[in-house]
Amino acid sequence: MGANRRILDVMAHTTFAHVDAAAVGHDWADESAAVLDVSGTDDGAGVTLELELDGRSLDRVDHHADRVTLTNDQARTLAAALQDAAADDGDDGSGRGRRG
Repeated sequence: MGANRRILDVMAHTTFAHVDAAAVGHDWADESAAVLDVSGTDDGAGVTLELELDGRSLDRVDHHADRVTLTNDQARTLAAALQDAAADDGDDGSGRGRRG
């Protein structure tokens, strides 16, 4: 199903040109390298997060990229949650880190 052409541009200003990721279903997971990028919207009213898993590693989903656009307030809430999660090295044994 995967394609060899990238959907997202990977450039010097890309936030993360390589992260570990997975496409997950109820009883399966396709692990893959991925690109994760964060950018401001053109009008300055928000932030866009884009994630593209390497299509060559996906067996169960078509090659695609996901995009989420947040308001600036939502982006600040997410940033605070990321800071909190990064500061909390506790592990509840689920493999997902601590959930609040």
